[in-house]
Amino acid sequence: MTWKASSLLFMTCGLAPRCNADGIILPEEDLIVTTSEVLRFRRVSSMNVLGVEIHSEFNTPTHPDVDHRLSIARKSSYGMSNYFRCSAVSIRDKFWRYQETVQGIAMYGIEGMTLDNHSIQRMHAFEGVCLCKMFRCPRGADEDVATWSRRRYAEARRKFQEMGFASLVQRFLRVSWNLAKDIRNFRSMEWTRDHKLPMIV
Repeated sequence: MTWKASSLLFMTCGLAPRCNADGIILPEEDLIVTTSEVLRFRRVSSMNVLGVEIHSEFNTPTHPDVDHRLSIARKSSYGMSNYFRCSAVSIRDKFWRYQETVQGIAMYGIEGMTLDNHSIQRMHAFEGVCLCKMFRCPRGADEDVATWSRRRYAEARRKFQEMGFASLVQRFLRVSWNLAKDIRNFRSMEWTRDHKLPMIV
């Protein structure tokens, strides 16, 4: 059996550092594999695998994997700004285009992304900006900017939901839940195979 170079490269991300007898962390070492030829793979703390940002550190104030996907989706949203701001396009068409393109780009490879309060807050904030860009909400004569912004944000989200569109967070949670169910079912199948349960007919 032989390993692909890309698989070996993935193994070099996040390897625990080695320490000497005094507990001092040794310098980063490359992964060297000797087969028919000597392969040297540089140890890295992060890499991009098929558009998904992989990092060796998970206990960070921010999540680079989430930031990476949202930054790409943000570029897509900016590229369609004229369409989203066009008054001749119905709000339903704008929402549909947003879901098919911007959300679709943000959802790519999302199964392995970090799921916590910080991730959900980032997604909510990103989507709120996108929806406000499409939604026209006149400002009241006696309404200050902060109050108007909050009302616009809330009304845009309510309109998006009333038209039957799922938010980015809802889709993220659904994908994560389906992945968890698949893992559970797979483990259940392994347990059943190992314990040879009788078939019920």
